[in-house]
Amino acid sequence: MSDNYIIPEISWVNTSPEAIANAVISRYEAAAGRTLYPGDPVRLELLTIAQQIAQERALLDDAAAQTFLQYARSLYLDVIGESRGVPRLTAAAATCILQFTADPAPAVDIVIPAGIRATKDGDLAFATTEAAVIPAGSTTVSVVAVCEATGEAGNGYITGEIATMVDPIAGVADVGNTNATSGGAEPEDDERYRERVRLSITQYSTAGPRDAYIYHALSASGQISDVSVLSPDPGCVDVYILLAGGVIPAPAADILDTVQDYLDDETRRPLTDLVSVKAPVAGNYDITLTYYIGRSQAAQVDAIRTAVDAAVAAYTAWQRARIGRDINPDELLRLILNAGAKRVVITAPVYTALDATQVAQEGATTVTYGGLEDD
Repeated sequence: MSDNYIIPEISWVNTSPEAIANAVISRYEAAAGRTLYPGDPVRLELLTIAQQIAQERALLDDAAAQTFLQYARSLYLDVIGESRGVPRLTAAAATCILQFTADPAPAVDIVIPAGIRATKDGDLAFATTEAAVIPAGSTTVSVVAVCEATGEAGNGYITGEIATMVDPIAGVADVGNTNATSGGAEPEDDERYRERVRLSITQYSTAGPRDAYIYHALSASGQISDVSVLSPDPGCVDVYILLAGGVIPAPAADILDTVQDYLDDETRRPLTDLVSVKAPVAGNYDITLTYYIGRSQAAQVDAIRTAVDAAVAAYTAWQRARIGRDINPDELLRLILNAGAKRVVITAPVYTALDATQVAQEGATTVTYGGLEDD
């Protein structure tokens, strides 16, 4: 996604408690004709009033800020989005194809009603979305099923894992998903929604600008966290999508077809564009490092070691969050030093430039605590 232009911080009213207190006291002293010294009951009462004024001004300043896209959050952001015809994406449930098998082949049709559920372990169930029939003399039928819970929890069940029928049907001996479950998404968070609202103005262009393709790809599914758009040849548009958590879609993942179908709609795609939706290529790297803690921090060694582990995890999440983000060990060094380490020796990764079709993916991670060193 393109980088946002950040407007400088704006304040509509003076919210400084000190400035407000000085103004209140000065006005009182001028009107009363006397000086209010520290400890004067009147001065203390005026300081209390000034604090209340400062709090009210802060609320007023925040309310004014939320009328602008850059600062809006939660329902305020929803109002701005709705006014531009861009509603927030709601949570979505994962789906899959369930295959029901009869053994032996029935002499009469077996009806699989809509709403029949299957599960892997009793935790999450997938229910059929429509009725299906195993015809007499046949043994199988396949039907779309949707997870009963929305969100990402229903994603990632591999083929055959959903194999227990919650609602048994006479004559049906077996059930199983014939593809991996996918499509589940959490409600769109403020950061992603704000970016999509900002890009929404580009949807009205008929020339196929990069930002328009990014906007429409993000609108196709809440699973998508980042989009990269390239034109390798005139009239050809390659759209690379990355899923939440920096996950690269599998080559035949349903999400690729979902976005392809969404972008192929002629109300979104210029007629002259040949659009291909693709998964980015992994830019693989390993992490090998040794860090040391200053002797003056000996009492905090356990806390620092925990913080360093969290810093490494934050680094890998940061690297895989954007398509085309270069593999940059300087960011890893910064995070570990901020976690409390005194010195870090990073053997891997080395700086590696990635292009707009690649996304960093961590491999083996070896983090060694080298001990205490003199400060």
